[in-house]
Parts: sequence; C-alpha cells; structure tokens
Amino acid sequence: MANMKAFKSEFDEFTVQHWIDKATKELKGKSLEALDWTWDDNLSFKPIYFESPSADNFSFPEGKCDWVIGEKYLVQDLKATNKAILAALNMGLEGVHLVVDQSLSEVEWSQVLDKVLLKYITLALSHSQPSGDQWKGLAAYLERAEVEFVADQILIEQGLQDTTLPSLRSKPIDFIINADTPATTMAQTFHSTSQVLRAGLEAKQAAHIFYFRVGLSKSFYLNVVYLQSLKIIWQNMLDAHGADPHTPIYIMASAIHSTGLDENTQMINATVQSISAVVAGIDFLEIETKKGDSNADFNRRIHRNIQHLLKLESGMDFVENPTEGSYYFDNLTKDFSQKVWANFQDLT
Repeated sequence: MANMKAFKSEFDEFTVQHWIDKATKELKGKSLEALDWTWDDNLSFKPIYFESPSADNFSFPEGKCDWVIGEKYLVQDLKATNKAILAALNMGLEGVHLVVDQSLSEVEWSQVLDKVLLKYITLALSHSQPSGDQWKGLAAYLERAEVEFVADQILIEQGLQDTTLPSLRSKPIDFIINADTPATTMAQTFHSTSQVLRAGLEAKQAAHIFYFRVGLSKSFYLNVVYLQSLKIIWQNMLDAHGADPHTPIYIMASAIHSTGLDENTQMINATVQSISAVVAGIDFLEIETKKGDSNADFNRRIHRNIQHLLKLESGMDFVENPTEGSYYFDNLTKDFSQKVWANFQDLT
C-alpha cells in the first residue's frame, strides 16, 4: 500500500482548466475558439470535449459490425456484365448493385444473372429512368421455379412509388442522400420516409425495408456522424409513429471516386471512406470506379481487396460501434441529430 501511494504521488492531478491552458499555450496566442469547426448552416463543433453527452430524447440504436462486400455494375453489354459478376463473385464479392438504363425482358435478365446464385448474395437494383413497369422482366425471371432467392436480400430502387415485385415479401424504399449534405436535407429525406411509413401503418401493411443509399464524403468525421445520426433519427421516427422498433433499415454506402486525384491518392481516399462507413455500421459497401476507366477490372479488384483487408484481415466486422465513448464523436453526433430532428419536426 505504501508503494502504491508513492507511485500515485508521482503524478499531478490535472483539471479541465489545465488542459484548456495547455491548448491555449500551444496555439501561441490564438484563441481556442479559432479551432471550432463550423459545418452545416453555422452548426459549430468544439475541438475539445470533457463530458460525454446525455442521450436526451434520442434512442441510440445497437451497433452493427457486419457488412456486404459490394460492387456496382452499369448494365449495357449483358453477357459482359454477367462475366464480370461471376468473376468477382469467385474472388469474394458478396453483393451486386446493378444499374440499368432500360427495361430488360425476362430473357435479358436471364442473361445478366445467368449462373448467379441469388440466394447466396445481396442484389441491389437501380434504374436510371425509373417508371412503373421497369422491373416486370425481372419479376417474370424471379417467378420461374428454378430461380431461388431470398426476398430480403433483393433491394430495389423505387422512390415513393410502390412498384414492388409481387414475388418479394419485403418492400424496399430507396432514398438517396450524401454525407456532406446539411441537416435540412436529411430532415426532408426523413419527412418523405415518414409519409411512406405512416401510409403503411395506416394500411396495416407488413413492415417495409427502407433502403438508404449514402454517398460518402471525403471527411472521415462527417461520414461517421452522418451515418450514425441517420440511424438515430430513424429510431426516433419509429418511436414517434409507434411503429415496431425493429422495423429494418438498410444502408448502402458508396465511396465516391474523386476527380483530380492520382491513382494512389484515390485508393487512400477510398480506404478512409470505407473505414468510416464500416465504423458507423452500414450494411452494404461499394467503392466506385472512374467512369470510362480503361483499367476498370484491375481497379475493381483493388477495391474488393480494400474491403477484404478491412473485413477478413483487420476484423472490422467483429467490433460494434468503435466510436462509442469518444466524447468528440458523441457530441458531434448528438448536436447534428438534434438539428436534424428539430428540422424534421418543423416539416411534420
């Protein structure tokens, strides 16, 4: 015990004021407020926090650590797309995001998805020119007895129009947002989401799968805060509507290709974006390639390798919400969530 007291006496006790004074000294006359980070219509964040925020009226969701290693394909040459998908699946791809620019027939869908075992992967579908009948060919293809699939693993972009395939038990709703958009934009997205949720509850329909596509920004902090706030507001909205608190939300995050960067810097940027999305707890991750990339196959493999390194070698699918307890992330997330929720309430 005496040795322990002697050991403890070797260290000074520091107060909050001590750290403020130390930071001010390091700034060499510049005020500590000069480091405040202003984002989104004068929403300001301080560089130092000393207390973790209380939950207030927010319901913080449970963390999620697993995600699908995904890849996006623009469907033009049907056989070439199928060949590329099969090759990628053989090299560890878990999810396929298909973007089509025209309505495909049942035969054409059979060419695109030939030998693709849908029951083992996640299939996300987007249409560049959505209409009420763009998925009829796919519906016919899926209804064939020999095509096995899991309904909850097929996500269809359809906005607010109910164009759900009759063969699917779930009703995915797609909302596209970006991680560097302001709180007002996120509130507007949730206002649209709320209308769909309310209509489903009033009609006593089965729970929808609400499918959010999020374009990641270059900022690690913005991505984490935005994605975590999205899940917090979603949970709050369910509570406000008296909906089943387990109503699913599915988040697809896209690491956006940045113009003007050399290939090595682009890969570093994609890695940072991917880590931030995984840390925040997304469901599907894809890293976009440059349009017209003459070396697309190689870059796609590198992008899959980034995800393999994070998931299979770094174990980032085992740690749930690694930012929990970080005062900085806690405060940023709380402040942003409060602003989104306030804007959302103004719209309802």
